[in-house]
Amino acid sequence: MEISNTDTVRISDAEFHMIADFVYREFGIRFADQKKSLVEGRLSKVWKEGEYRSIRSYLDDVKNDRSGRKLQEMMNRLTTNHSYFFRENQLLTYFSQNGGFQSLGFMPHQANPDIRIWSAGCSEGQEPYSIAITLLEYFGSNLKPLNPLILATDISERALMKAVNGIYTKSEIDENVNKLFLNHYFDSIDRDRFQVKKPIRDMILFRRFNLNNEVYPFKNQFDIIYCRNVMIYFDSESKEKIISKFYRYAKPGGYLVIGCSESLNNLKHPFKQVAGSIYRKIEKI
Repeated sequence: MEISNTDTVRISDAEFHMIADFVYREFGIRFADQKKSLVEGRLSKVWKEGEYRSIRSYLDDVKNDRSGRKLQEMMNRLTTNHSYFFRENQLLTYFSQNGGFQSLGFMPHQANPDIRIWSAGCSEGQEPYSIAITLLEYFGSNLKPLNPLILATDISERALMKAVNGIYTKSEIDENVNKLFLNHYFDSIDRDRFQVKKPIRDMILFRRFNLNNEVYPFKNQFDIIYCRNVMIYFDSESKEKIISKFYRYAKPGGYLVIGCSESLNNLKHPFKQVAGSIYRKIEKI
């Protein structure tokens, strides 16, 4: 472990594997060898400010911190929270345009209560807010009797803080939110910032959650589980464990939606693929 001329702390391959193994044990996230420079860059400030003499002393400090704050800081720095509104929009509109809501028993003008959707790996909130807007566009005034709840979880506290506030800059919104949606679903704070309207924010419950947890503390099942572009960080064994839990917590007939560039091919899982990145739990409804 040494500080370079660029103020970046350089670590050996053995030290990198020490960190990678620790992250895998704690979170199930596998850092490949090519991620070494990313780890160096993102943790250098922490290492220097803590005046650690070795990687082992840093990891010992993280492990011994009973508050969990140092572990959380580590993951905040290592995880990438990049998303945008209506990303892979076809995966959002599938349920309104291809009979998905009807297949779940949710019809306009028909009060079948309790739409439950989980946005797993919600990053800074763009996905769950996009889901909420999609629901409002489809159901309109008929949505409220359906008691919609969107659970949005992420491992990063920093990302969740932004998500809860629902405040985004003009550049974060412009490319993907049309003017009609901007006027209808956002409040202007100033020339450069907009906030998602409170009734939409109230539809979403944000919580910190690690998908690698052995126990998922949910009392109820979900109609749709979105987990897009998250499982790319996990190895096959971890993916299969997570997917089996998704299956357990999907309602009979419920859906799992993954990213367009992802696939469940070569993985053991009980879902049935129904369209591209969309899978369904086929049981009697």
